[in-house]
Amino acid sequence: RAPSRAWADRRAGRGARLAVGLRTHRAADLARRGADRTLSRAAGERSRDVTRTIVEPERRTPVIAEPDVLVVGGGAAGIAAACAAARGGARTMLVEAWGCLGGTLTLVTLGGFCGTHMVVDDERLGRVVGGLYLELEDRLAARDALLPPRRHGRILGVPYESASLKLVADEMVAAHGVRVLLHTGAVATQTDGARVTAVIVENKGGRAAIAPRVVIDASG
Repeated sequence: RAPSRAWADRRAGRGARLAVGLRTHRAADLARRGADRTLSRAAGERSRDVTRTIVEPERRTPVIAEPDVLVVGGGAAGIAAACAAARGGARTMLVEAWGCLGGTLTLVTLGGFCGTHMVVDDERLGRVVGGLYLELEDRLAARDALLPPRRHGRILGVPYESASLKLVADEMVAAHGVRVLLHTGAVATQTDGARVTAVIVENKGGRAAIAPRVVIDASG
């Protein structure tokens, strides 16, 4: 039978609302695309701006030290290198970007020395690292900040207290006569062929140069 007039009106109304909705969606989509293009152009302009450069005026950088040995980085390797150089009679300087020595041993609260002992058998452990590390252990033990080696399967670790290690590291380098600059980053070098003749450093005091005879890079 023929559809009623009311049914036809309802269908026409739904069609009209659908058409309005489609037009609204289309307009919103066009606006979004326009905004995306605007953002893309802005990002491209910013990207081009980043590639711009400036020419800095020439400056004279003061040389603040001329040690025999400069160690860059005050982690475990840097502490050992600086103490060994100073113990051998070299005038030694150590620069560290953070506010304490120790690197990951102190800054990330690692909590255990690994690789210092080995498993001999089920009953015995063997020490494989000595030298300056033994001095470090002795100083920590004197502060009651060291525990005996702990075994986890075939892995061995020596637990320590990281805050005490900061103090012990300071004591060690001071005892060996190492001059230390904390909060000081190495930002550039000057070279003569393959030899580093100066290391440029920056800290709150400004920009300066250190001109050592030898540079040890222990920055990690």
